[in-house]
Amino acid sequence: MAAKVGLAASTVATWARKGRIPSWRHDAILAAAQRHDIALTKSELLSPGAASAPAQARDILAVLDEAGVDNLAKLPSLDELRGRLIGMIQTPAQRLAVLAQAPASQLARVFGAYGKKAA
Repeated sequence: MAAKVGLAASTVATWARKGRIPSWRHDAILAAAQRHDIALTKSELLSPGAASAPAQARDILAVLDEAGVDNLAKLPSLDELRGRLIGMIQTPAQRLAVLAQAPASQLARVFGAYGKKAA
């Protein structure tokens, strides 16, 4: 079928592996099937259970209206998200290190004060 639609076989193999064909490809596939006398309906292109799912859930392109695209564009970059995540992981570790060092520095100050008193 890939050759009849004019697509790479790997594209069709990916659809088979994922169990779905992108909805924006349906018209081209149906046209190619009709040109080659292959009986195919639009409902047969949907993945199992997709016919009962809302149309918006079948394809990410249907979900992203203009506001959705704007919201997607406002998301931080992957590098920024990685930086935030590392910061969130490091902060508790830094606080724990400070708390672990605090008793030792307090003891050093106490011994220092006793040393100055005795001298």
